Amino acid sequence: MEDLHHKNFKSLTKEIEEDMRRWEHCPFSLISMIKIMKMAILLKAIYRFNIISIKIPTQFFIDLERKILHLMWKNKIV
Repeated sequence: MEDLHHKNFKSLTKEIEEDMRRWEHCPFSLISMIKIMKMAILLKAIYRFNIISIKIPTQFFIDLERKILHLMWKNKIV
């Protein structure tokens, strides 16, 4: 079970981090960034969650949320 988690969700995390690094310096508006997250990251995550039926640790979701929020609010005026 641990191997299944490692192969799928650790690789998903790496893919998301690579995507985020690519978008990090692009001058997107907040609305555009939300749309990008919905189309790219959310679809990848939902697909993996539906295909593989294993218990996913809560820490995975917390880390994912932190990364997404950090990217979205970076250099934005609140």
